[in-house]
Amino acid sequence: MALSPELEAFAGKRAARKAVVEAIAATRHVFSLDELFKNLRAKATVSRSTIYRTLRAMRESSLLSETVLLSGARVYHLASGKRGMLWVCDDCHRICSLPITEVETHFIAAAKSSGFTAEKI
Repeated sequence: MALSPELEAFAGKRAARKAVVEAIAATRHVFSLDELFKNLRAKATVSRSTIYRTLRAMRESSLLSETVLLSGARVYHLASGKRGMLWVCDDCHRICSLPITEVETHFIAAAKSSGFTAEKI
């Protein structure tokens, strides 16, 4: 998979970091560190510490978003610049991201019906 110019520049020439960045770019959903580690282990020799450092550096560079779930688990996804919400299934624990625009009008309507004024969600 071809990396965006931003991700290519971030990955640099180090093989392990590039493998982590490529695996993240290929992931089309929200992922945990453990899921990323399992995916990488099949393709490259990358340590957990390299993954931790890469995730932290990507967050600090605003290339990656991190969310801490109510359970305390941390999940990640590539930053898109768009506001969104994560939905977690109580049964299967699947996580998906939804653009905030798809639910914003419902939240504003619920706020109004409860006597609140929602300026921004």
